[in-house]
Amino acid sequence: MFDRDPVGQAKSQGKWVQEVLRKSTGKSYKIQPVVVFRGWFVEPMPKGGAREVWVLNPKALPSFIENTPGSLPQEDVVLAAYHREVSDHRVRGQSRLRVWSQGCVS
Repeated sequence: MFDRDPVGQAKSQGKWVQEVLRKSTGKSYKIQPVVVFRGWFVEPMPKGGAREVWVLNPKALPSFIENTPGSLPQEDVVLAAYHREVSDHRVRGQSRLRVWSQGCVS
């Protein structure tokens, strides 16, 4: 059950977003699933090791995005955000995570 497994839900939603973008744009995007706990202290993630899902406090998210290597060109950000928005309108009513983009797609 997803309500009790936010990391599992983030993985699943990340794969879904990646597949929607691949089908709609013809491009493969690296999607980074993120679980953000507002109002909670979250133990810092160890440096250096790649994580399948980031588990963060909201204040840490911008820093993690800024320090992620391989940012996308602006035209790819716009393309992915547009196709994600179009797809979001098509699945209105279904529970889907929104993609937050500010210089990269997450």
